[in-house]
Amino acid sequence: MKKAKDIAVDSLRACYTDRGIYAGRKHFDDYWARDSFYASWGALEIGDLEIVKHNLLMFLNDMKYNGQLPLRIGVSSFGQVLKFFGIKLKQSFPTYFQDKLGSHPQDQNSLFLITFKKYIEKTNDLEFLEDKFDNLRSIINWYENEKKEGLIYGGKYATWQDAIKKVGWTLYNNVLYFEALKSMDYLQKKLELNKDKYKKLAEETKKLINKKFWIKNYYADFICKKTCEIFSLDGNTLAVIFGVADNIKSKKIGKHILDTKIIEPFGAKTNNPKYKSNETFIPYYLFHMQDYQNEGVHWLWLGALATITLNKSGYKKEAKNALKNIEKIIEKHQIVSEVYTKEGNPVKRLFYRSEQPFAWSSSLYLLAEDEIKNNN
Repeated sequence: MKKAKDIAVDSLRACYTDRGIYAGRKHFDDYWARDSFYASWGALEIGDLEIVKHNLLMFLNDMKYNGQLPLRIGVSSFGQVLKFFGIKLKQSFPTYFQDKLGSHPQDQNSLFLITFKKYIEKTNDLEFLEDKFDNLRSIINWYENEKKEGLIYGGKYATWQDAIKKVGWTLYNNVLYFEALKSMDYLQKKLELNKDKYKKLAEETKKLINKKFWIKNYYADFICKKTCEIFSLDGNTLAVIFGVADNIKSKKIGKHILDTKIIEPFGAKTNNPKYKSNETFIPYYLFHMQDYQNEGVHWLWLGALATITLNKSGYKKEAKNALKNIEKIIEKHQIVSEVYTKEGNPVKRLFYRSEQPFAWSSSLYLLAEDEIKNNN
């Protein structure tokens, strides 16, 4: 029987193609920006550098004139629906808007820049950086038209949690934007362009996030007409990992993760408490998937982020236990899947089965494993 790390490596590499990294190999056998960029972090961790470069180049080739990168390269929205019924179309073109009528995502550009920086850190490929630097500036500048009062402001379904009608300032998108600005600062200085534009923007963004989102023990999820005080694991863990949260805030977030039991019995649920029923995209009820991103199923990649967060915030014993719980699930099924029931089995419902292998979770598990191994 294979160990969790070997299984995660196999599951991640199973999603490689000659062009980039698929989200999965069944329902999500397309190039989803967020999935392939998160997956790239693990690919870099295990030394698979060339596939990451291919993936970056593929998305660059479909960048719009204004710097916006695609949500996905693959089948259309209609093609995605057909997959629920086992019908696959042969399509490959970029999609820039959400499949939920009109809004566009806001995390793909930030994730691209963060991934590009990680690639340069690993390879020191300065020729590639110099050749694409004008594109990088266009990608970060795209956010200037997405801002309101200094922070990224979006419409419905603009985060990875695209089953939930988050509107306004979202923690997740703004934390990623902060890290993207830091990445741009690093990249321009690698080219000896010693200007502080992006460094100053990052500092201003960090201050605004802490001023606007912090509520006693954690960061609020999103803000529109009022503040949604639900604890969403994605943005809070990334705030600790990327340094938006100081040591005191990080400690409080780590404690809140443990107090809410959001990572029990393994992996993690998306949020605590639940979103209101009218905040979920209605068709998810038709497919009996209303809990998909609403405190129902368990995600390994979120559990991996929580593990890293616990370790960084001083809860090292709890972090080790959280990692072991993830490893038990991976080893039980000998593959990394997308979402699980509380009993630890991949979700199987009438119109939906948990994607497997799932590149995103495979990747972030590898990062969590490295964090625990090398930072204790």
